[in-house]
Amino acid sequence: MRILELGQLVPGPYCGQVFAGSGAHVVKVEVPASRHDVRMGVRFDGRSLLWSVIARGKDG
Repeated sequence: MRILELGQLVPGPYCGQVFAGSGAHVVKVEVPASRHDVRMGVRFDGRSLLWSVIARGKDG
């Protein structure tokens, strides 16, 4: 199953993560040249902790 994830706040990316964890091929689509709100969160080693979890298993 292939899924295009178009969500920008936590609920959309979370649903994509659930599908990816279930074996679906999830492609994250974002608006070019914009900052994703979840990517701006608490940082550890230069990456947002929440984004590291939400984006797990996705392409894009």
